[in-house]
Amino acid sequence: MKNINIFHSFFLGKEKERKSNVLLLLVGVFLVFSYVKNSVVIFDDLYIPRHYSDIVTGEGWLRAAVTIFTGGDLSREYRTYGLSRLMQFSIWSIFGGKSLIYPVLISISQILTSLLLIRFFRKLKTSEPMALFVALAWLVSPFFITWTFHHYSYLIFPFQVWIFTVYLAIYAGERNYYFWIPTGLGVACALTGEMHLPAALLSLLFLSIFPKQTAVRKFAIFALLAFLAALFLHRLNWVFFIRDNNLPQRFSFQVNNFDISKVFDSVWLSIYSIYLSFARQIADISGEGLWWGGLLAIFLVIAFLLCIAKEKDIPGEKKIEIHIASGLLLVAIASFSLYVLISVTLGEKAPIMPRRYGYIPLTLIAIAISILLAEVLNLLSWPSRGYQRIGYAIALGAFLALSGQFQAVVLTKQRKIDAKLTTALLQAKMTSEKTENKNKSVLFFVASDSKYWEGLGDGSVLGPKMESFERRELFESPWGIYWTAKSYSVDFLGFEYSAMVSHCKSDSLNGLIRSLSCDSEWAYPMAKKTIDAKNVIVMANLSLEKFDPNGEWIKIFHNYAEFEPNNFSRRIERDALKIATTFSEDFSVDLGQKDPSLVVGRGVVVDKLFTDHVAIPSDWVANYGLIDGGDAVYSHPDIRSDLASYKTNRNGAFSYEVEFKRPTNVEVSLDFWEQWGRKQGERVFYLQVSWDGVRWADVGAIDMAAINQDAPFSIILKKKDITLFSFRLKPAEGTKDVPVIQNIRLRRI
Repeated sequence: MKNINIFHSFFLGKEKERKSNVLLLLVGVFLVFSYVKNSVVIFDDLYIPRHYSDIVTGEGWLRAAVTIFTGGDLSREYRTYGLSRLMQFSIWSIFGGKSLIYPVLISISQILTSLLLIRFFRKLKTSEPMALFVALAWLVSPFFITWTFHHYSYLIFPFQVWIFTVYLAIYAGERNYYFWIPTGLGVACALTGEMHLPAALLSLLFLSIFPKQTAVRKFAIFALLAFLAALFLHRLNWVFFIRDNNLPQRFSFQVNNFDISKVFDSVWLSIYSIYLSFARQIADISGEGLWWGGLLAIFLVIAFLLCIAKEKDIPGEKKIEIHIASGLLLVAIASFSLYVLISVTLGEKAPIMPRRYGYIPLTLIAIAISILLAEVLNLLSWPSRGYQRIGYAIALGAFLALSGQFQAVVLTKQRKIDAKLTTALLQAKMTSEKTENKNKSVLFFVASDSKYWEGLGDGSVLGPKMESFERRELFESPWGIYWTAKSYSVDFLGFEYSAMVSHCKSDSLNGLIRSLSCDSEWAYPMAKKTIDAKNVIVMANLSLEKFDPNGEWIKIFHNYAEFEPNNFSRRIERDALKIATTFSEDFSVDLGQKDPSLVVGRGVVVDKLFTDHVAIPSDWVANYGLIDGGDAVYSHPDIRSDLASYKTNRNGAFSYEVEFKRPTNVEVSLDFWEQWGRKQGERVFYLQVSWDGVRWADVGAIDMAAINQDAPFSIILKKKDITLFSFRLKPAEGTKDVPVIQNIRLRRI
């Protein structure tokens, strides 16, 4: 019966607290539903199951657990999240890598933490409006919504453990705890993550010294000693038995690489990156408005006000809300201090702080600022003090408007896009399996990301969905970046192998590509492999733009031969002077200009027919000119002198070709400028290119006004080992005007 009463008291509170607790639980139910609905396996959770499986296969279950806890598989970096890894390993061993248990556990843990928070602040005798606000704001915070259990386990769970530790310490004066409870919690605080460590250390020191109750100090001292001992022993074990001194160590401070004169700038850039992370999240969530989130917020605010309607301030009662807000800010600053310290000492300066490092600190800062503003309103309304709850209601509305819009609208849209892409890839796999070998591989290609053309691989390489740095962690799409796309395809969609197109060399016979030899760098699994070109599916994004978050330009090819004509880099450059400078020393055709005396610039030649036999001033271009179509040119002399090559153009439907003397790596710039004031949709034409004169690839529909209004722009194309380049323009049906192009610029790479 006693246990039932404790359970009832924790979840529902006392009778006068029941409305607030019930509201928390109701919001929590919606949170669980949202987490399950929007669940996805992403980031480290994609490769961790395979990693755990490999360790278990090699060492057995017990030794694998020890290895994961001690960091035995992390010989080049020391991390203090052994218990968090062990927790995820335990869950994986029972439920596997893809299970709804992960989002359920994350959401339920947040509900329990919110209940701890409201009880904690009631214990501190804060006002009920503030206590309920903090608990609800924690529950619906948009800043730590995540489905990556690995990120949750070492960046959110440690703060939850720390909150539980402080909560029990405050109650130590009323209850007798066995010494192993604070000891165990101290160890848990030490070995579940890193961001919380400064805050945990400072809070335990504070509770060990200042409380009047001996039981509270005793509890905190046991926890503090266990905290320090666990860190010391865990580090000692890693240094002497695990660290590989032959490998370059991650997070290792090097005195020779440290420039003390740049410390201030580094600190400022780190702090600014924190602000940018905060601002970009809000901008990306609210980019399409906050209508649905606002409606949800209205309902929650009304419920909040109803719950606290009968709460009154007690005259003469000591107010501690300002102290609470200051404490929360100190916790957030202490947490961010670790991020700033690493950024400054190691020189790892991210333009925008990765979202995951702000899960809890940004939430605490937002809560603290809300409390301060509410208390300012409270002072302004003296002596009635009626504005305080209005301040909390407004702040809570802002929290839920963002969180509700994010989970109910923005994420729903993104998950539908992801599901559509996944379905299309699986359908291509099933279709080709009916006629070919079932051991399918998938290759990825992003035409506008230069790293695909250069064959480079790192964590920033875009995936087919082409998400920006800030959006990747916010929306957690498996198709947003390359390394998650490759892991997801193999371990969760059943493909045998995945790689970048640029990491695979083709083997041809009589012009037919028979096989592809792929290297191990950034392939998945990481192994060299020769794959049949017929058993390859290519997921390619052929957009000209830098980002394509909705995947509108993704195309899936059922075999490599079908994709091969599209295997070239393409992008849009909207800086005409930059293009003119970049290509100034190479080979340019001033289209529409047929008078040699009017050609301006080094390496610039006149426009001509391909069949015209003239001397070509180049050691690498053999011939160039109009192949077929209309020979229409136009002069537009009122162009400034630094853009002289834009004074003439070639227009209409036509094909143009450039022939090279030997196989060459070439960058081509096709320059366009809408000089006649055409509006969006009035001049639309199709651009196609070919690198062998036989197979043509669609670059897309070009709407000059839509791309850059009435300013010049260039479409940049890159291709390796070519002897021929051709392009052709064709007007779209119903367009008001003909295609027009001003220059062709070519540069050897």
